[in-house]
This record gives sequence, C-alpha cells and structure tokens, in this order.
Amino acid sequence: FAKEDLLHIEGIIKKAPKEVPVSFQAKVYYKLGNVFKSEKDSSTAKSSFKKAAELSPDSEWGKKAKAEL
Repeated sequence: FAKEDLLHIEGIIKKAPKEVPVSFQAKVYYKLGNVFKSEKDSSTAKSSFKKAAELSPDSEWGKKAKAEL
C-alpha cells in the first residue's frame, strides 16, 4: 500500500503545493524514489530523487535524495 499512499499524497501536493510543507514534499518524493528504485524503474526513481533535492536541498530528505543521484 505504500506506493499507492505516496502517489495519493503526490496528487495532493500537485493540486495544492502551498498547503503541504516543502520538507514533507521532499520526504514524499524521496520515498517515492526508493519505491521506484526497488521496482528497477531507474528513470522515475531519478526524477523523484531530483524533485526531492530541488524542493528542499538542505533538509534531511533533500540530502538523502542528492546522495541517490
């Protein structure tokens, strides 16, 4: 269920990004990156990690995402 839950939250972020704290957005994209990585979808994983790193580069999640790139 994790992937579906994360994709649902991503949909909320896309509809109302100002309503969701940037650090939480970065966490969601980082975790999505790990899901796609585990599914061997390296292109989508990279996009998710990149989004996390761009959203909050100095946060814990942004730093972890940068390490994945």
